[in-house]
Amino acid sequence: QKILETEFRIARAVAAREDAQRQAVEEKDRLQTAQNESRMTCSAAQSEVDEALEQVEDVEKRLEAKQLELKTYVEDSVNTEQRLEHELLNQAEEKQELMKQIEAANKRLEEVRQAKADHMEKLQGELERQNNELQTLKGETERTQALLRELEM
Repeated sequence: QKILETEFRIARAVAAREDAQRQAVEEKDRLQTAQNESRMTCSAAQSEVDEALEQVEDVEKRLEAKQLELKTYVEDSVNTEQRLEHELLNQAEEKQELMKQIEAANKRLEEVRQAKADHMEKLQGELERQNNELQTLKGETERTQALLRELEM
């Protein structure tokens, strides 16, 4: 009876051992499956991370290009503004110089007009004097001719 009990216990232990081994194999298979799924999930996640990283790098490159473009535009704008300010200053100086020249020319024109008016007045006075002298000479000539006619007679 003891032998039977012992054999029974051994048989139960063997069955328990086989059951434990079977459960261990099943657990090992589940663990392997879980590891494979985990690897696949990690691989997919890594692919997504890599793709996102590429997109970020692409966006950063485009941003750098736009920033360079903006910097160039700002520099060009500043240079253009400075050039235009310089041109405006030059034009203002030229305008001021031209205004001085116009003022001087107008002053000279007024001086010439005044000198001309004075000269015309002087010439008219001289013409009047010469006309008076001519009238006087005509009168003398007529008197002289009358005297000559009287002497000839």
